Amino acid sequence: MSPQPRIAEYFADFGARLARLVHVLGVEIEPPTISSRVAAEVLELAGTVAHTSERKFAPLAAFVMGVAVGQLRAAGRLGSDREIAALVAQLRTELDASIARQPPDGA
Repeated sequence: MSPQPRIAEYFADFGARLARLVHVLGVEIEPPTISSRVAAEVLELAGTVAHTSERKFAPLAAFVMGVAVGQLRAAGRLGSDREIAALVAQLRTELDASIARQPPDGA
């Protein structure tokens, strides 16, 4: 099985579980989803963070990125998966560039 169907299947279940948990709080939400395009960019971002800082920061970076996307969507400033993927890719590119500008250890 290729990674794309596994991602879609896993996060369809994950989103449904999350929606059920939120329901207990008395709030109805649509189960959150993630497209393969956005998933690929977030995984790349997590990889970049893991290699440019502490590995344990990678999931936290993905979470913070998700919070930012939620805020942008709530403000009506971000909509399509293409826009989200582009934003994640831009952040990853900036992180990569900042690391490239740093001198090597011991220099």
